[in-house]
Amino acid sequence: MGLKVNVDKSKLLRMNSRNNDMVEVNGRGIEDVDRFVYLGATVSKEGGGTEDRVVKARGVFLRLKSIWSSHSISRRTKVRPYTTLVKPVLMYGCETWKMNKCDENKIVLILRTLIHKLALRDKRDVSPSPASATRFIRNKV
Repeated sequence: MGLKVNVDKSKLLRMNSRNNDMVEVNGRGIEDVDRFVYLGATVSKEGGGTEDRVVKARGVFLRLKSIWSSHSISRRTKVRPYTTLVKPVLMYGCETWKMNKCDENKIVLILRTLIHKLALRDKRDVSPSPASATRFIRNKV
């Protein structure tokens, strides 16, 4: 019983570490890396993981364009695919991200952009008032 580590499949990513000693398991060293892919996102010493997720969330949002542009579907109904399909794709694996200010700004920007597109009344209403967009965000998302 106990924890069994597969040294061949294990990688070591050090963040803000002063100790650079080799980590060994059963006398075998674990490979030190600068970046790796985890849950579909690239994790690195500098942060990251967010750029991949933003691209994937944008892709999902664009594939649902027919829903967003439909005039027969209410905004309230449009929020459901956003919260169940788009937002989870964006936030998938976020517990592993090393967030810096730049990454945080990317997440906030994409969320605002997508919510803004949902809040538009129709194609002629290109810029809803900030008050109506804020009400929409608070009440619907």
